[in-house]
Amino acid sequence: MTGRFLAWVLFGVLVAFAGLCSISSLIPLLLIIGPVIGFIAWRVDWSAPDPARWGLAFGLAALPLFLAYMNRHGPGDYCEAIGTPRFPGEKCTEEWDPRPFLAVGLALCAASISGALWQLRNRRRSPSPS
Repeated sequence: MTGRFLAWVLFGVLVAFAGLCSISSLIPLLLIIGPVIGFIAWRVDWSAPDPARWGLAFGLAALPLFLAYMNRHGPGDYCEAIGTPRFPGEKCTEEWDPRPFLAVGLALCAASISGALWQLRNRRRSPSPS
């Protein structure tokens, strides 16, 4: 179960970060990821409960958690020193509030773990058909 859960996590991360690509790199990426998504959708028995599939939500949480990390100095302007002592400079960026991204990412992580555990518990409780 752990290996399959990690495979779904990896798949979720790939799908989540595919949205960060620019248009010029999106087409080659879709040529690579598109067949993988199609193959997985074709091979997976979606009617059978599988706790490992909750790893997809865990993988999708990587994008909002990444955005929260990238905006960790926000909200507002954040300036940092760049350059060398001889040629000093300053780079300023406007950052978003990271708390909504963090909340969504943590909610996806919690939902995936609790959903997988709930499905495992219900599978063990249900009587086997004779």
